[in-house]
Amino acid sequence: MIRLKQLITEDSPKISSLFGRLVYDSTLIPLSIPIIKKLVGNIKTAKVAHVTDYKGYQKLKKLEGKKKGISSFNKLGSKSWVTRGKGIATDGGVMVILEGQILLNSDWDLYSVTDSQGRKWVEIKRILDDKHQFKMEDELPKEAQEIKDRYLFPNKELPKITQQEKREFIEMYIDTATKELLKRKKIFQDKYFSESDYLDHAWAWNEIIVAQMKIKEVAFVEGVRARKKPKKRGWETDKNFKLPNNGVIIDTKDVPGFLKKHSIKIK
Repeated sequence: MIRLKQLITEDSPKISSLFGRLVYDSTLIPLSIPIIKKLVGNIKTAKVAHVTDYKGYQKLKKLEGKKKGISSFNKLGSKSWVTRGKGIATDGGVMVILEGQILLNSDWDLYSVTDSQGRKWVEIKRILDDKHQFKMEDELPKEAQEIKDRYLFPNKELPKITQQEKREFIEMYIDTATKELLKRKKIFQDKYFSESDYLDHAWAWNEIIVAQMKIKEVAFVEGVRARKKPKKRGWETDKNFKLPNNGVIIDTKDVPGFLKKHSIKIK
């Protein structure tokens, strides 16, 4: 069970944001190291790649060894803009090789989101096939449904939802989602331990969510331009930039070779 004290550290705006998202979108399922351990036992480790910009890299360094889930990949299509150093969620320019514990792997982008405590949230349909999916609104306990209804259908005669109730709703949501996944443990394990070279098109990439990761090597890519403004990457213009011991500077044409050196497949 995810105890309430584990959520108590989140401040009011972050609690309210997560609460509101779960109330309006009950298709999301939380993934974290404790949850995955319950589902699969021994968690696999993997060497993967993560593409980001200079600011993203500075943030990533602070997450080494922590439980926050990081979106990464280990295969991509030959026509993907990632092979030219461009980013998936950012402008790119920094290619990072990570080694971490796998929370989930998928043949395509999971479009996962991260909350303030590092849990990754993924739509049920991206974890389970149609036959084994479930609806959170049908499984939540009565107390959670009452909080949800009071929020969605406010009544002047009833008190407003408190921060404590929002925390309790999130706790019940996470506990319920975990219990439902445990009922489908074998199905989840089959997906978790499967390995595939499938990509649905040449511009695609897969997604592997890792936690407690370590940065193995980082490549700063010269010549990658921002999408909105025709300027160089932050690291290229930062006067205080210092190449880390595990870092290299490469050109855009060298990106595929850098990835392949670390066993990232390009199809």
